[in-house]
Amino acid sequence: MQSSTSKPETFPWDQVDHMPVRGSSRSSASNEARWQPQAKPSNFNPVKRWAAWSDAQKARFDKLAGRALDLAGYER
Repeated sequence: MQSSTSKPETFPWDQVDHMPVRGSSRSSASNEARWQPQAKPSNFNPVKRWAAWSDAQKARFDKLAGRALDLAGYER
């Protein structure tokens, strides 16, 4: 993969699903090892992680991060 200064059109978008995970909060590795590439588990879906939260967890998240989400333009 090219540096972060690459143009978006040069990114290998067709390979994104096969790229390793780095820095996942689900990793069992510690410290620096957490940032080493790890194989992506078949159930890896960080975007939908909230879907399994209880109503209380969702309300707490909204209380803590709701304003930041609004300011960043996310729909809630």
